Amino acid sequence: MADLVRLNNISNPNLIRFRQVLRLLSPNVPNSNKQHVTRASPGFTTAADAASGRNPRTTVNPGMYYVFNHAHGMINVTNTHGVSGSWINPNR
Repeated sequence: MADLVRLNNISNPNLIRFRQVLRLLSPNVPNSNKQHVTRASPGFTTAADAASGRNPRTTVNPGMYYVFNHAHGMINVTNTHGVSGSWINPNR
C-alpha cells in the first residue's frame, strides 16, 4: 500500500476515488524489468495488434528498453521509464 501511495502521490490513502487511475509500476525498475531488443521489430499501439501483427505504427530498433507492461504474451517497451511505448511481440 505504501508503494501505491508513493507512486501516485496520494496525500490521503483513505480518499482513493472510484475510477481513479492509479499507476502500478515501481519507480525503481530493476534490471529484470528491461528488455533487450536484438533486431528491428514492428511496434504496435495495442497488445492485440502486436499479437496479430496487424496495424504496425512504428519500428522498435535494437537496444535496451524499459518494460512498461505485459499482456497476452506481448510486451510494451519504452525508452522513458513510466511512459507507455510500443507493443512488440517478443517471439518475432
